[in-house]
Amino acid sequence: MIFSGLAYTGKAPFDTVCIHGIVRDSQGRKMSKSLGNGIDPLEVIAQYGADALRFMLLDGSTPGNDMRYSEKKVEAARNFANKLWNATRFVLMNLPEDFTPGLPSEDKLDMSDKWVLTKLNQVAGAMTDNLDHFEMGLAAAKINSFIWDVYCDWFIEIAKPRLNSGDAEQADTARRVLVYVLDKALKLLHPFMPFITEELYQALPGSAETIMTQSWPTFDEAHNWAEEEEAFEKVMDYIKAVRTMRTEMNVHPAKKTSMIIETADPAPFRNAEVYLAKFAFATDVTFTEKYEGSTDGMVQVSTHTARGFIPMMELIDREKELARLNKEKAKAEKELAMFENQLANPKFVERAPQLWWKRSAQSAPTARASWPTSSRASRLWAKRMQEQNQRTSPWLIAWRVIFTFALIGCIVFIFSNSLQIADVSEGASGRVLGILQGILRHLGLPGAADRLTMHIVRKLAHFCEYLLEGFLLMLCLRVYTRHFFKHVSWPMLGGLLTALTDETIQLFVPGRSGQVTDIWIDFSGVMTGLLVGLILLGLVRMCIILYQHRNEV
Repeated sequence: MIFSGLAYTGKAPFDTVCIHGIVRDSQGRKMSKSLGNGIDPLEVIAQYGADALRFMLLDGSTPGNDMRYSEKKVEAARNFANKLWNATRFVLMNLPEDFTPGLPSEDKLDMSDKWVLTKLNQVAGAMTDNLDHFEMGLAAAKINSFIWDVYCDWFIEIAKPRLNSGDAEQADTARRVLVYVLDKALKLLHPFMPFITEELYQALPGSAETIMTQSWPTFDEAHNWAEEEEAFEKVMDYIKAVRTMRTEMNVHPAKKTSMIIETADPAPFRNAEVYLAKFAFATDVTFTEKYEGSTDGMVQVSTHTARGFIPMMELIDREKELARLNKEKAKAEKELAMFENQLANPKFVERAPQLWWKRSAQSAPTARASWPTSSRASRLWAKRMQEQNQRTSPWLIAWRVIFTFALIGCIVFIFSNSLQIADVSEGASGRVLGILQGILRHLGLPGAADRLTMHIVRKLAHFCEYLLEGFLLMLCLRVYTRHFFKHVSWPMLGGLLTALTDETIQLFVPGRSGQVTDIWIDFSGVMTGLLVGLILLGLVRMCIILYQHRNEV
């Protein structure tokens, strides 16, 4: 492009280049065919519109930095476009057929008009500076905030009382300011949302052929009323405080009340009594520099420039409010009684998790110092701390891993034997039978060797398999909990389910069959293994106690 421009025109087509980041997916990944995370802009445009997609890509972006595509942001941009469309429709609906656009003289402007014109002037200056420095994202965010928060949420609502007041001059002033601000706002927004701004601009009275040929709004010192802006924002802050208080107290908007405003500068509030009546739901307003009356039954709202006193009884139904408070009181008393009963139960206190017991061993002295000094509480605290340390021991974690994998391996071994067809299983049993008979004859027990049959070997093998499983279940129970007898039903249930599953598997293996007697043999092996494990753990515990006692002596 540069070489073509030099060749055909004798000058470079541009002298400044803006390098932007890339658009990534919602997870921050680069869009690619291999990942299949690409976004088809035509589909997005068909669903949300080109302006919404364009505005999403610009709003909040920073030069040179990558950005993430977000469908929620596209929806937000679409909603912003809808907001602008509805605001424009409201303005056009309130314009008479003979309306002539143009800003009225300064003496006809009230405080709210000067406030919104000052805000518009500031936004125009700030956006111009942002665009000069290629900060498109900041510029888009500023015009978004102005249109949504300032123009739609506040000024249009503020203008409604004047439009419906019956005062022709005030209504005409409000219409002129509404159209003037909307016209300038559309021009500021046009680079970011060109289609909707062109459409809405053409609908405004006195519009030119196209918005693209119109001059860019700039900062105008004549439209900068700093004092009026500050005064009106005092009123806005007070209105926000009142509305927040009413929302917290769940006061219906239809309920209006009188109010006393304590302020050192009452002029802004006097000039805005119509707005206080409309948006702060005031029936009448009294102004004072220092309120010295009774505050009983008063609700107070405060801002940095004013304090309001509002009679509570005018906001609420006394009987309903008392009933609501009594209901909440009864509920709180019921919960308090429940907690007191639980805390009075020694077993509940012993089982309940305590923050003291969850502290690290390093902070144990501090925790113990703040714990009750009774001997029982001290023993309980020490027990809990010991259990906490044991649960976090690396050796305990290692044993958990070893015993768990050993148990899984044992179960897999049992099921793999049951999956063998009859011929393979009998061959293995025959080899074991031959080995055992040879051992018995070598020991001088030929009679026992002759009485040893294939059936006995197979049942003995089953018993031994499940004995090993029961033993491993007891070891797992030990490393996962210290309360053997309380939770011993779990390994018993696990062994029984293994036996049932094992015999069920054999029903579907050629030449094999499942029998109820085998289930009881298997389960007896589990119980024997649990007992062996319990005895072994008891012996180990006894040896540890004796060793500790010897060291203490």
